[in-house]
Amino acid sequence: MRRLAAALCLLLAGCLTDTTAPASALPGTWASTSVNAQPLPFTYPNGTTLLDKQVVITTNRAYSSTEHYADGRTHFEEGGYTLYGRIAVFTDVTDGIQYEAQ
Repeated sequence: MRRLAAALCLLLAGCLTDTTAPASALPGTWASTSVNAQPLPFTYPNGTTLLDKQVVITTNRAYSSTEHYADGRTHFEEGGYTLYGRIAVFTDVTDGIQYEAQ
């Protein structure tokens, strides 16, 4: 659930406003600024505090993500993505989950 909440707040709306935009509009480095409309740092119900999250999206429909937490932990994940209009569906091969961002 923590991963889903963080991912949903990775708002890529600036690049996804044109539903006909090619996947080439997504590549770049993105920084999450909020989780559940609350600014970072964000503390999840379990007490874990996310300080920042950076996502690198490539032109070959792959991504990697790095998260930093207040307790000193760093979490890395990678996988692929598919675009469905304004929705990007990320498939995380590190943790075996799938989530959406828009």
